[in-house]
Amino acid sequence: MNKIKDYKILKTLYTLKSFGYKYIDSIDTQNSYNNTISLPNDLNLLNNIVNNCTLCSFSKHRKNVLFSYGKASSKIMIVTFSPTELEDSEGMFYTGKAGELIYNIVTKVFNYNIDDVYITSLSKCRVVYNDNNLTDNINICKNYLLKQIELLNPKIILFFGQNVYEYMIECDNFEQIKGNIFEWANYKVLATYEHMHILKNPTLKKEVFESMLKVKNFMESNNV
Repeated sequence: MNKIKDYKILKTLYTLKSFGYKYIDSIDTQNSYNNTISLPNDLNLLNNIVNNCTLCSFSKHRKNVLFSYGKASSKIMIVTFSPTELEDSEGMFYTGKAGELIYNIVTKVFNYNIDDVYITSLSKCRVVYNDNNLTDNINICKNYLLKQIELLNPKIILFFGQNVYEYMIECDNFEQIKGNIFEWANYKVLATYEHMHILKNPTLKKEVFESMLKVKNFMESNNV
């Protein structure tokens, strides 16, 4: 069993090496993807790596990779959990009713042009929820998102979804923290419900709207 596991790790490392990754000396075989790669300090190069990524089983089912939409100079970053089926099919964010909901928040609540907000997702490929390697797959993509955040250095990050919050913050207190701006890794963050969840539970719209007003006030007070 250990030989099989070691082979999988080596196969992964050689795949990463083909993308130009550099490795640190020590590798934790319990979590072979964590802290083993050095991603480029360039969004275009990172985008190219992500678009050619086949490191997890989600890549077998995707039609498109969704890296981001919007200006890299934006001070507001929106993070969803995964491209929807329609976004995966069309290869762009803000499609369908779920995308329209976030579009309306940006344009009608924040009074921003849609291009002035940077949107991305934790998983760059559409998530297959019954995948046996769901958590491992998401953690692979998490490295990409962390690098995007580092390179963009946004003034505020909006996590749309409890799953986004828990994977990124590694904490299960979503119900206590949602709707409030807090500090994480030197960034201001607000977590709220996933846009798909809001559509299925319209009663949540008022709560989410109030949360977005907090974001708007934060942006105005900080000239974002």
